Amino acid sequence: MGVIDSLSAGYRILGRRVGLLLIPILIDLAIWQLPRLSMGVLFGRIADLYMSASTLEGMPADFAEMAGQLGPFVAEYGNSTNLLRMTANQTLVHVPSLMRVMGPLPGATIVQFNSWGALFFSFLGLGALALLLGVIYLRQLAQYVPIGEGVKQASIGAFAGSVISAWLKILAFVVLLGAGIGSLYVIANFAAIPILLFAPALITLIAFGLFVFVFLLFLFFYFVTAAIVLDDLSLRDGIAHSVRVVRHNFGATVFFVLISNLITVGFSLILAPIGQRGPAGTAVAIFINAYIGTGLAMALLIFYRTRWLKLVGAPPDLYEQMQEG
Repeated sequence: MGVIDSLSAGYRILGRRVGLLLIPILIDLAIWQLPRLSMGVLFGRIADLYMSASTLEGMPADFAEMAGQLGPFVAEYGNSTNLLRMTANQTLVHVPSLMRVMGPLPGATIVQFNSWGALFFSFLGLGALALLLGVIYLRQLAQYVPIGEGVKQASIGAFAGSVISAWLKILAFVVLLGAGIGSLYVIANFAAIPILLFAPALITLIAFGLFVFVFLLFLFFYFVTAAIVLDDLSLRDGIAHSVRVVRHNFGATVFFVLISNLITVGFSLILAPIGQRGPAGTAVAIFINAYIGTGLAMALLIFYRTRWLKLVGAPPDLYEQMQEG
């Protein structure tokens, strides 16, 4: 199926099953109503260091000015943070969240982190929780996609088992991907030292090359979570399926990613002001955003699966199942 057909099928399936909006709505309600987990105190300490550095004797004027400008910026950023927003992971598991992109709402209780250790472990815990919630969310969507090798309408035990299995695979994927990209940037930083000495003009070119590499990595791994959740694949097979689908459908994949992000960003810009207009406006905006985002997530599963079936020469009746939705 094409991009537009996938979007149409996704929203058609969702229109009959609005209960699938429950997880993104509950996550946004939690971010809205629970105390805000702020890094304001910790970032305030960093801001104080910048401000102190800007007044040191002997500090070059350019560095002093830059430090003086960074201090207020760092402090303001820390005061606007809320670690609960991490519970909605849209990049990997496609959970839509309006509260993630909205600024802090007035009147919220604030809980400050006072140690970097507490922040670090909270970051890890909330990140793992976000992936677990995202896997549950995608697994619920996958049960209503007419095609796919995963078990449909599974018992509670089978559903829980498939969720835990997929969650562990995606956790491993995140760790491996993070370690790989981190190692790449460490190597690039070490390589930049001699380049700065002998050919500084190449730094911009190398930085652009790294950006292109990471973008292509993101693109070719775009369907890994969909493959793992929808088809109950191993991590290795999920990566292989994603790479193969993108390689044979590169233009269509780029178009799908672009149109999905345009829809997401566009509706966020429309709904964010509505969400700032009191509790009723916030509730309405959360519901609409959950519907838009869940339709896109369903379309992603359909797009991936139909493109994979086309690659392996699926019989026509499978496409008829999808059209009937």
